[in-house]
Order: sequence, then structure tokens, then C-alpha cells
Amino acid sequence: AAAGMLIRHPNLRPYGYLIRPEPNNKVIATNRLLKAVTEVYWLTEEIRAFPAREAAGLSSGGEGRYSVGTLLVRGRGAAAQVEQLVNELSLRAAEIERAPQAAAVRLRAPRIGLYQPWTANMDEGWTRWLLEQYEFSYTTLRNKEIEAGADASGLGEKFDVLIFPDMSYRQILHGRQGEWVQPEYRGGIGEKGVEAVREFVRGGGTLVLLGESADLALESMALPLRNVLKGVRAADFSCPGSLLRILVDTRHPVAYGMPAEATANFVDSLVFDLAPGFSYTDVRVIARYPTTNPLQSGWLRGPEHIQDRIAAAEVSYEKGKI
Repeated sequence: AAAGMLIRHPNLRPYGYLIRPEPNNKVIATNRLLKAVTEVYWLTEEIRAFPAREAAGLSSGGEGRYSVGTLLVRGRGAAAQVEQLVNELSLRAAEIERAPQAAAVRLRAPRIGLYQPWTANMDEGWTRWLLEQYEFSYTTLRNKEIEAGADASGLGEKFDVLIFPDMSYRQILHGRQGEWVQPEYRGGIGEKGVEAVREFVRGGGTLVLLGESADLALESMALPLRNVLKGVRAADFSCPGSLLRILVDTRHPVAYGMPAEATANFVDSLVFDLAPGFSYTDVRVIARYPTTNPLQSGWLRGPEHIQDRIAAAEVSYEKGKI
């Protein structure tokens, strides 16, 4: 990994520290800082940290420019923490002597629940591994915990975020059936669990749906999106595992630090478009496929079915978001 860099200035009493958002390791840094430092913010506007130095030609390599999603770190012990993280995680950071003239959002560690079905699901394992590698704290939720959210205080009292791994809506709803299945492992979250998830989002929670699990929302909630590949024959469209070009809205928090053009791994994935008859003010596109053939590596039949369509989106749903 490349060496980290912390830009310091002699005789400067720092107001705080900026950490660039591009490396994936900035997620690990964020989680550690939230546990150790008083204040951690996202900058929601691009800034120049040292405009006077840039004007004098003292800045090089664009180090003075910090894009949307930059971390602003303040608090007791911040200096030692930032210096350690910069060196350990190969990050780029800088001291600043005054508050940046940019809008910022204060961060806190989210309370995360990850759904784990009784049916075998490889993507749940991968998602759990990613959360652990990037040092997110999370709670594993089984069917009973989801269903219980329909009673008493609801899921929102315990969680800010619910994550469902890549799996079909049928698997989520019904799970494993049959008399040969032990009763405690039989079934899915059921209609009661779906209602609990729906109420969780209505109350202000964030629901993260990966891959096919997006059908949990598309089938059970009135959303202004549809899966454009639903009902399309394999003879007309097929992409069983290829690398596709996507265009990214880098001003969306999900995409902070990403380039404007990136590569996605497409494995029989869902593709979205705006559904007729809805107001679209509540949909924010995070990434979409280009208007030309998006194939970069692999095999793709029927690219016209996904050109200029949505790869990832955020939908507002009452007080919450999906």
C-alpha cells in the first residue's frame, strides 16, 4: 500500500483534521474515530483547505482540494488518532487552523441489523465479512427477531439500519418449507415480518437491499421504481457474470470518494427505472448504466435493455429511506 500523508504546518494550532474520502480504508478510519474522538463530520461541499498556499504555488498534486465526503475530525486526542490512522491505513490528511467554509453533517455509529436466513445464503456471509473487515458493529437478525418488530416498540427502537443480503423475495418471505424441516428453522419472516420492516422504514429507518432482495420493497411497498428486467426472456437479455461500466453520482453519501465512472460486477442483477404513475421527487439515482453498451469484460446479451437505466438508487419512504 502507498504510504500515508499528513500535511502539517509549523506553529499551527489545528482546529481539526481533514481526511480524504477516496480510499476504502477511510471507512475503517471513520469507525475507529467514532469510537475514540468527540466529533467526526462529513463535508457535503468541496473545499480548498489551503487557498493561500495554492495561490502561492506551495501546494502540489491537488492535496489542497478536498472533495465531498471528506472527513472532518475534531476533539481531544484527535491529533494522535489521525496520525496513527494515516500511517496504518495509508490515508491522506491535513491539519486546518480554522473551521472550513463548507456544510457538514455530524456522524455517529449506526445500529445495524443484518438479516440471516435459515436457508444457505452465500451473500449473507460475504456481507457479514465486509462489515467485519471494515469494523462495523452489527447484530444478526433471524426470522423471529424481524417478526417481533411488529409487536411492542418495533425495530426502530433497536436499529437505525436493516440490511438484507442478495436473495429472492420468496426466500425472505417463506424461507425453507416442508415437514422434514425442523419447526424452529421453518419459514421466513412472513407477512408479519414484512409489516415490521415496512413500519421500521416509515418511522425513519434505513433499509439496505442488495441484489434480488430489492424485491422485498418493490413487491410489498408502493415505490416509484420497477425492475425493467422482470419478465424479460433469457433469449433477449443475459448477463450471468460480467463487468459493466456505471456512471456514479459522487455527491451521494453512498458514493463519496468514488470516481464518476466505475465498474460494477453484474450477476443476474436487478436493473431499475422510474415506474409510471408516480412522483419521482423521492428517488435519487446513485449509479446508472451509460447510454452506450456498458460491457467492459465478459459477456452480455441485449445491452439495450439496461442502457441509461438505474443500477443503484435511494428512495425516500415516509420518514425513512430505502
